[in-house]
Amino acid sequence: MSIDLANHQRSRTGRPLWSGTAFLVEALLLLVFLAASLAVFAQLFAVAADKTAESDRLSRAVAAADNVAEQFAANPHAVSAVKEVDDLVVVCDMVDEPHDGGTLHKATITVYERNTADSTGSVSTGDSVFSVSTARYESEVE
Repeated sequence: MSIDLANHQRSRTGRPLWSGTAFLVEALLLLVFLAASLAVFAQLFAVAADKTAESDRLSRAVAAADNVAEQFAANPHAVSAVKEVDDLVVVCDMVDEPHDGGTLHKATITVYERNTADSTGSVSTGDSVFSVSTARYESEVE
């Protein structure tokens, strides 16, 4: 009796053919889910970074306007019409209203973001970042 080993195939021991395929499909699905999750989180972090930058810009604008408003409250005549603070331009529009007993000084303080400055020193501004109005009454009666 002779055995022909060329035509003999080894039998699989207890593992069905589809078990390896199921593992690969599950691994691919998990990889797709991981990639989608990373994309969503990357977008969330990008939006959070934009909001942080916008909040920082607004905080600096409020602080710059507050400083000019305090200077105006102390002495309306000592406030300059345009003041540059870092990359912000603070514009103070002042109006004096004379009354019988004194003068009402009104100011509208607007903060702009400086876009460009050319060689002549003139500054172009973009949209306003923050604006506030204030007033101070000076009595002529002593």
